[in-house]
Amino acid sequence: MKRSHGKYAGKSRNLKSKGRVAITSQLRTFTPGEKVRIDINPRFASGLPHLRFNKRAGQVVGMQGHAVVIKFNDINKEKILVISGAHLVKT
Repeated sequence: MKRSHGKYAGKSRNLKSKGRVAITSQLRTFTPGEKVRIDINPRFASGLPHLRFNKRAGQVVGMQGHAVVIKFNDINKEKILVISGAHLVKT
């Protein structure tokens, strides 16, 4: 059988289903300067960050439409990601 080459191919053990998700998780608002953790939710494909950034902590820089702009350090380099609020958890 031909191997799948989708977004989650070979990574399914890292993303376990978390059951039903409330609509409030998509509608959450974040204020600049707030600390958040990237926690990828496999039920929402939009605004999905790369799997290497899963469980990383960062700081909210601002909003870009309905998405949130996150800043964090990856080893010695500062990175900025635009992520949907469904994949973020306040810390």
